[in-house]
Amino acid sequence: MARFPGKAATAIAVVALLVAEPARAQTGDATDALPGLAHVPVLQPASRGLAVAGSAGYGYTEGVLGTGDAYSRASGSLAVSYQPASFFAAALRFDGRYDTDTGGQHASGAVGDPRLELRGMTAIGSGGVRLGGQLGIWTPGGTPPSVPARAITPDLSALFTYAPPGRALTLTSRVGIRWDNSSQSVPNLSTLALPDRVELGLNSASAVLIGVGDAYRLTPRLELLADVTWDVLFGADAPPAVDDPILLSAGARYQLDANGKVQLEGILTVSPSGRPTVSATAPLVDIEPRVSLLFGIIVRPFAEAPPPESGVPASSEPPVSTPAPPPAATRAKVAGRALTEDGHGPLAHAHVVVTGENGVKQETDTDQDGRFETGEMDFGPVTVVITGTGYKPVTKTLVVSATPAPLDIRAAPALPEGEVRVVVHDLTGKPPAACRVRLEPGGVEVSLGPDGMFHADVLPGTYDVLIRAPGYTDQKRHIVVDRDAVVLLNVEMRRRGP
Repeated sequence: MARFPGKAATAIAVVALLVAEPARAQTGDATDALPGLAHVPVLQPASRGLAVAGSAGYGYTEGVLGTGDAYSRASGSLAVSYQPASFFAAALRFDGRYDTDTGGQHASGAVGDPRLELRGMTAIGSGGVRLGGQLGIWTPGGTPPSVPARAITPDLSALFTYAPPGRALTLTSRVGIRWDNSSQSVPNLSTLALPDRVELGLNSASAVLIGVGDAYRLTPRLELLADVTWDVLFGADAPPAVDDPILLSAGARYQLDANGKVQLEGILTVSPSGRPTVSATAPLVDIEPRVSLLFGIIVRPFAEAPPPESGVPASSEPPVSTPAPPPAATRAKVAGRALTEDGHGPLAHAHVVVTGENGVKQETDTDQDGRFETGEMDFGPVTVVITGTGYKPVTKTLVVSATPAPLDIRAAPALPEGEVRVVVHDLTGKPPAACRVRLEPGGVEVSLGPDGMFHADVLPGTYDVLIRAPGYTDQKRHIVVDRDAVVLLNVEMRRRGP
């Protein structure tokens, strides 16, 4: 008997889990504990509850002063966010960093920056288009925990996200403006050491904020990220545009569980910006590390999917007063929402079949939030069947009327199957004649063909494989089939003695 070693079987199971499951388009959370890429926000108008995020990173900047200087930055952040409704989310983040100059002056120092973000959003129709805006408040600090009020720096951005239903790709962009007062956090610029001007990350000029990026969900748990941001400084104190802060970022985010309650991410960022002149009289310009690496963990311990509101997909149009339907109405739409068994996530892109008492059928698919709606059907009982990849089919019966109740359907994950493969031969390498293989429990018994091979799809569990052939000693093998694993038996039959 030959069987895959335990470690190999585990590796095969992991690969099967990552590749076989369908990918979903929903984007995970950035280090501000809100949906986003590395630096560009992503709009997701669905109530997502509480989230907590933490990150740590390292950045390096080559010499800027021409004096053999070089800079290392250790950074970290803590953030908490809350999205109580589909149209609003808020986050509070505290960024801290420690910079050191490895050049001749050996300057170093720590800085702490609180940041507040308020985000509003809405979905436009059902095609995956989302619009929104974000207000940010940054309070640049000196030595933590100082928070000088005169340095408070607000920014306001328009956000656009496109996540087409049924696709694993999400595109997002940001255009905004920042009224930068960060240089006011330094009491006296003339006394500021040159290495400090490089390390502080402050600006004397305001900026237009531009950012674009995309996310691709390679598997249900693995997401690839990339974005580009450019802070275009303007005004009398602005340097040439090529010296403005530009960031190119790419990375990945992985969910440790199926619902995305715990997410890990790694982001690599490079800055191709030119380096502005740094002198005692020059305006301050944020000089980003030439290369930086960040790791983060995001936790949503109490996230809950929003309950169905009216059984109809949310619309961006304002409510419109409509007259009551005439008493003679005899038809109505069937609408509802499909969720996973625990109710914490939508069952996106599942197929819905609604069959009326007269045999007339209506078919549709759920959208990214699990919502669906059919055309009008005759009043009376109907049967609703929802089928989603990786989930057991669910059947519900309801009565179509002039005042239908919201339909909330939950689907349980389908049990994964394993596979048993058996190859039988005698000492000459040929299959024995009239050989039969039986699998217990289950009672599956077949006669082997000329190739001497047998295979069967089974649920995970423990089985006995019995092999019989006239003139040969019976063989019995005890096997354990793991989830998404293949067990291979190579059985050599021996003839019975006289």
